[in-house]
Amino acid sequence: MLDCHDQTIKKILTKYKSESYVKAIILTGDAAKADNFDACELELLYITDNQNYLELKANNKLYTDDSDCLVSPTPAAYGTVISEDFIREIESKGSEPTRSVFKDTLVVYSEIEDLEDVISNLCQYPVSIQSERMMSFKSQIVIHMANLEFAEYSGNTLLLYDSAAKIVHFAYRLILSDNKLLYPSKKQLVTIVKTVRKKPDFVIQHAEHFLQNPSIKNSEAFMQLLFSYKKYPNPPEGYVIRYKNDSENRFGEMSGDVGEW
Repeated sequence: MLDCHDQTIKKILTKYKSESYVKAIILTGDAAKADNFDACELELLYITDNQNYLELKANNKLYTDDSDCLVSPTPAAYGTVISEDFIREIESKGSEPTRSVFKDTLVVYSEIEDLEDVISNLCQYPVSIQSERMMSFKSQIVIHMANLEFAEYSGNTLLLYDSAAKIVHFAYRLILSDNKLLYPSKKQLVTIVKTVRKKPDFVIQHAEHFLQNPSIKNSEAFMQLLFSYKKYPNPPEGYVIRYKNDSENRFGEMSGDVGEW
């Protein structure tokens, strides 16, 4: 950790240790990585109990500006307040992007005895549902392929490009799941797929060509590349039912968009 980051964090600790609601402070983002040597901004998570969290939320005080603690050349420092209950909930049923937030983090202060163990567990790929995830992602690919065919035949350009993007997105999600790797976000998806060893040859190049030239012909070529690489699991109930259960029959549930699971 850079000295300017270390000094800034010490000032932040002094500032918040007097706040009774702060039970732990976690450094996230690039600054928390051991191989970081840039004077980047500090992103922090402040952990509190559920009662204090609800009070802070009601008063719109879940986000902090810690610029008063900056030591040059640290450009910025800010934080988000979350509850301890939320962290424990992530451990049991958190989405992959949410789990990814806690990878390569650093606990800089904690009154929660098992916090580091909880974080270590929650940032692992959920192997117990790997097969289910893969069946869901494969179903999405198949249904969006049908949507792309309709789009080309009907001249619906918006649907054509949207379907192509979703086919590639879920193909990449399928590859990550096959490798037991967490999906971080759309911004980081291509970067992490590039690092994966177990994947079809030149899949990213084929995906880019398909995205730039969406058509039935190119989608079939892309799917042939993907599905000839490995026999991914099929949902026993069929693609359509799995797609509907994942995408259309989830009103009121926490899981949200299947693409962001």
